[in-house]
Amino acid sequence: EHSRAGTSPRLSWTGNAGVGKWSTSASVSAFRRWVETEERSALKRTRVTTGALIVDDRGVQTGQGRQTGGSISGRAIWRGAGGQRFEFRPSLGETRSYLTQSGRTLPEEDEDPTLLTSGRADRSSRNRNWRVESLYSHPWNEARVQWRATVGEARARNAIDRVTVPVDPAATPSTSGELAQYKDRLSQLSVKTSLTTDGGHSLDVGAEVQRSRRNASGVTTVGSRIFNPRYDGDIEATIDRASLFAQDEWALTPSWAAQIGVRADHIKTKAERERSKTDSIGSTIVSPLAHLRWRAPTSAEQLLPSTVRLSLTRSYNAPDAAQLVSNSNDGGVFGASVF
Repeated sequence: EHSRAGTSPRLSWTGNAGVGKWSTSASVSAFRRWVETEERSALKRTRVTTGALIVDDRGVQTGQGRQTGGSISGRAIWRGAGGQRFEFRPSLGETRSYLTQSGRTLPEEDEDPTLLTSGRADRSSRNRNWRVESLYSHPWNEARVQWRATVGEARARNAIDRVTVPVDPAATPSTSGELAQYKDRLSQLSVKTSLTTDGGHSLDVGAEVQRSRRNASGVTTVGSRIFNPRYDGDIEATIDRASLFAQDEWALTPSWAAQIGVRADHIKTKAERERSKTDSIGSTIVSPLAHLRWRAPTSAEQLLPSTVRLSLTRSYNAPDAAQLVSNSNDGGVFGASVF
């Protein structure tokens, strides 16, 4: 597989301003990219029992496409009395991709040329997303509390139209197509309390709740037939997560420090299908950690400190909703086959 990118102009602007206790920044960017692709493939299938060759196909396909997109993001920060701080960060983006591919099968020795085919595929995708994140921190007695809230949504639409034309003029061309649409939503709320004591301890205790959801629908056409590519219809997947965590970092000496912590996650996954029953499953994961760090004393001539760290951790990474609900047309317009 070979791809070549042509000129890719990009335009961006960034601005900053401040008024009283507020400071703001904003950025706008846009781009356009041209892409040429070429892919050669070979497929061989043999019968396991006899070793007989069943399929021996070779093909080549080329494509020309373009991508355009833009994004807008901003940030506003307010600093109040007593160490209060509020931050607001919105963002919005969109990307569109188009690719036209043409391909043909290559002849082998003594092969009937009427069995060869050529094809064309027109692909398009559109992705839109927005996200709003806010953060508020304030002192509380000797500690500091930080609140964070995030909401966002992403939509994707991927379409493919194929035409396969046999070399034999008496044969009838075949047409097919796919349309896949997705909507991802995210909402998250977390709170963390931090406290530094005179004994060299830095304590962090917090909680977090999160919900991610994906709606997926699709249509496949073969000639005049139209059907849903999923045997159980459209689907919606929801993942709810609730977490508690605590961590203590202790400065034993100027060179030695120790860190211990634990995190507990309760995850519930639910899948609702159009033509099937609703499935759900829940699990609780406990993840401990222990770190020991030694840092060599630094001098004025030493630019970088020498640090040795010994860590023992256990982590768990659950799949997100997009990984649970996918199909062959989830990757956009690039990297797929004409046939």
